[in-house]
Amino acid sequence: MEIARKHPRWLALLTLLSGLVAFGWLSLEENGILSVTAMGVCLALLGVAHMLYAYPVLGRLRHAVRYALIGALSGGGAAFAAAGLMFLKTVIHAHAVPDYPLSTILSMAERTPIWAAAGVLLGVAAALIRSR
Repeated sequence: MEIARKHPRWLALLTLLSGLVAFGWLSLEENGILSVTAMGVCLALLGVAHMLYAYPVLGRLRHAVRYALIGALSGGGAAFAAAGLMFLKTVIHAHAVPDYPLSTILSMAERTPIWAAAGVLLGVAAALIRSR
């Protein structure tokens, strides 16, 4: 049985801070796309950071493959997390007119493959920059 590595303190504090920001955002009567997208990106990056510390198997991959995989998980996870946050806020508020209509939530979710591809490209670019 393999025991996962301990997460660093900064990652735990960053996760706590992002949770507090998300709870504050959920209470606001705000329905902007930019804010929920930024929080989705932060949530995806936090998830990838936690995954990297919990499962060190990615450390054995080549740099370009590792960076591309991290980019794909970050990009695809960002769109998916933003759609999930939109859905959560719509369900919690339960107005007659929703904060985020179903078409907006679905259009964010359908961008997941495109954002994952963009993440792969950014990951490969980071690997190329790092290799110089």
